[in-house]
Amino acid sequence: MAGDYQQTGFRVLRGGLIAPLRESLKQVAAPLLDRARGGDWRETDGESEGSTGWYGHKPVDTVMEFLAPMIAHATGGAALWPTFSYLRLYPRGTRLTAHTDRDSCEVAITAAVDGSDSTPWPILLETHDGTIESIDLAPGDILVYAGRERPHWREPLQGDWRLQAMFFYVRQDGPFARWKYDTRPALGTPPPGTHPDIGEAAP
Repeated sequence: MAGDYQQTGFRVLRGGLIAPLRESLKQVAAPLLDRARGGDWRETDGESEGSTGWYGHKPVDTVMEFLAPMIAHATGGAALWPTFSYLRLYPRGTRLTAHTDRDSCEVAITAAVDGSDSTPWPILLETHDGTIESIDLAPGDILVYAGRERPHWREPLQGDWRLQAMFFYVRQDGPFARWKYDTRPALGTPPPGTHPDIGEAAP
């Protein structure tokens, strides 16, 4: 583990996404990986131009729910409600512009699932004292960070593709508890109203 969530606004859990969970997510993403290998990318929305992925897919939401106790422990012990998940495949050149997340992302997770090669694609994060941390994640590693508070971004991806899982939570006793399940009736169901913009990637 690296970082202190209470002091810096982030914590790295090396190997936190254990092999069975990684394999499950890779199986879910198999159609996306086929498109990547064939060079067939589609644009899903304006904030993630060139990438492809799913919001709140039931198997991915299930992994998010399974991880909730571990993430609660890593962030200080307060019980968490899952809000939504994202499984997304990024092509070469994808970058993430500096931003903070919306209220349903009080506790944010980005987990490295798979990639075409070992080319680094670090996420850059500004800590509470203004320090810029560059955090590279190997497959299976998890970055836990305060999504609403900590600006974060990535430079353009130099490898061919990366598969990332994002999981978001709110404290059950906190000011954003109303975002439980992202106001959906249950996990694994479609997003409420219009598709939410989490700003995970930008052209």
